[in-house]
Amino acid sequence: MSIVFGFVAVVILLLATGCAAPLSKVVSTRQGGTIDRQLFKKGDKVKVTYEDERAKMRTKKGRVLQTDDDAVTLDVGFEGPIVLEYRRIHTFSHPIRVNRWFGGLSAGTIAAFEEQAPQELPSTRSFTGAGCTLRYAPYSNRAFEANLLMGGKGRGIAPKWLNVTLSAYIYTIMPRTYFILGIGGVADQQHGEDEDLGVLRIGLGMENPLSERFNMRLEADLMGLRIHFERRIR
Repeated sequence: MSIVFGFVAVVILLLATGCAAPLSKVVSTRQGGTIDRQLFKKGDKVKVTYEDERAKMRTKKGRVLQTDDDAVTLDVGFEGPIVLEYRRIHTFSHPIRVNRWFGGLSAGTIAAFEEQAPQELPSTRSFTGAGCTLRYAPYSNRAFEANLLMGGKGRGIAPKWLNVTLSAYIYTIMPRTYFILGIGGVADQQHGEDEDLGVLRIGLGMENPLSERFNMRLEADLMGLRIHFERRIR
């Protein structure tokens, strides 16, 4: 199992070294003058290539906190805010936002982890069912999804098991192909008692646009397969 996981991790690392959908678009490049202050809007996420005090080129990603006549202040995370003079900035760009919502139907087979004693190897239980999905793509190269699957027949119309998974997608250098990382759980009542099982998703997916609004996706991870038929909501 560890060999398979290592192989998949290496493949994913190689695929993720680039991005089929561009992460950002260059807004301005300095041509002898300085970057225009008006390009920086408070609250925007930006990527800036600049020259530091040692004349070395550096790149930072952050959110614009404030601007003045001479410099822009960026929140770059753990390092805290930094102040960059406009004359030191060579390239300024920002992520390409798309803000698209998708909703649709899904079906597939998943495997969930059963709890075991500390000295025992983890075992899995397989489930096959159908459900619905909601996906949000804030940028051109990443998306987030909430997926609900269910199956079996309990009392009345209630399902015997229910799975909820939250996943993040990052598009790779291969067109319309993305890396999946997700976690979730299964509430199982098939054996006469309630059981809570864990789900881990690590794998790859491919999408096939059917039209401007409709899309189909096929996903394969270490624990199963899923197919999605979705429609762009907005």
